[in-house]
Amino acid sequence: MRQLIIGKDVNNATATGVKFINEAGVVLTAAPASGKFRVELNGSNVKSPWIDVANVVSANTATGAAAAAEVFTVTLVEDAAATEPATVKFIDTSAGYEPFARKSYEVACNGAAGTFAANVAAAITADIAAGNSPFITAATAAVGVLTITGTVYAGGNVDASNIQMAYDANGSAATVSAQTFTTTAFKGTGDVFVIADLEKNLLGSGVSDYDRATYLPDPSDIYADVTGFPYQLNVITWKNDAPGQIRGVDNVRELIIAVENSAAAVAPATSVDSAVIVAAL
Repeated sequence: MRQLIIGKDVNNATATGVKFINEAGVVLTAAPASGKFRVELNGSNVKSPWIDVANVVSANTATGAAAAAEVFTVTLVEDAAATEPATVKFIDTSAGYEPFARKSYEVACNGAAGTFAANVAAAITADIAAGNSPFITAATAAVGVLTITGTVYAGGNVDASNIQMAYDANGSAATVSAQTFTTTAFKGTGDVFVIADLEKNLLGSGVSDYDRATYLPDPSDIYADVTGFPYQLNVITWKNDAPGQIRGVDNVRELIIAVENSAAAVAPATSVDSAVIVAAL
């Protein structure tokens, strides 16, 4: 069993605030040494099962970190005598299987030092401005070095770009002398789109209404906000008090608490109540 609760970092009556309460209904501000507690989302019927402190297997927190796009550099060497344009092709292999998205650019590879890379960057930049570049967000050039920035994960089935480059000199002496990947694509920690996808996948688990879905009447509420900062993540894993009939299948449960700051445009702090309590379990 896995459950996701998304809320604010204020452990009180604040709207959609994350609350830890004990069996007496007292709101906790520190981890209990014994007994049972559960996590609730204020102003809703979203709540976790009761968790016995003695059954907690692990409890971890992680500060939200923004996703990063792939960035790599390519050194393109001129052929001053070239009469035919060279072809530079970029292929996004993030899907893992054909057909891969690809873009091809034919540009002049002769002229002053650095012109070749600048010509490729200009062609890509024009493509981006026209809305025809699905997996490259920026291209710049300096002294013959082309720098390409890919896309980040934005939800759904399309992953962050994983770009490969193919090159055809078309008979000229222009060359690619180096390709260096300076940054690999990273989904981040608590990335807003990852959390939004996870919430949709687990829809119903917050209030045990597994049969409800967004396409049916009276759907479960959606709490993920894809416009804010990455969520701070707090994960609690615990054993069931009474193991189920199928050995090893439902004997361990996981609660993911995704926390955003209660103040607008402020990243979650690492000292909010939820992180303090989880870290002390």
